[in-house]
Amino acid sequence: MYTMLTMASTEERFVQATNYWDLETLYTDIASAKGKRLTPVEKLHLRGLLCGYSPAEIAERLNKSNCSHSPTKKELGSNRD
Repeated sequence: MYTMLTMASTEERFVQATNYWDLETLYTDIASAKGKRLTPVEKLHLRGLLCGYSPAEIAERLNKSNCSHSPTKKELGSNRD
């Protein structure tokens, strides 16, 4: 049930993009170029960009940190498992 709520809330973000863009066609065209379907998060970020938000503004609105990547043990310099 939590997943359904999360998915619904991502679809409700940046909905003003639907006023200016044919999102389903855009999603289909990008998926064709990409070779696979867009994830819900990719769609969310795309809608944010289409609304004129920068990646930093999108992260802020979604309460995400600017770092989208957690370092691996190798990147941290740990040789232990």
